[in-house]
Amino acid sequence: MSLHSRLRQQVKVRPYWGEGSNGPLWHPPTLEAARIESVNKLIRNADGDEVVASTTVYLGPDVDLPAGSRVMLPGDPDWDTELANADVVGSAVMQVAAVADGNGRNHHLEVSLQ
Repeated sequence: MSLHSRLRQQVKVRPYWGEGSNGPLWHPPTLEAARIESVNKLIRNADGDEVVASTTVYLGPDVDLPAGSRVMLPGDPDWDTELANADVVGSAVMQVAAVADGNGRNHHLEVSLQ
């Protein structure tokens, strides 16, 4: 079964852009094929602290998600809103893990959300 056939849902990804004069900025959202699982999971965040991730999103291996990025899930109240770069919407990305296939190539991303 191909990866694409398993990613039957969609999320909006807002890659972190950097800091502006009033705080963080994000790129405009892009629609990405995904699989979403709402399961609490204990993970370590970028600071090494144990935290509970409430949602795991599986994405294709080529999605750009630097630290500080955000992901909007279907049903998010701002899903259909035109967003400015400084609008804080969506769930915070707590951890991104690249998962390799049997040949050592990146197969998909496993993204843990707050």
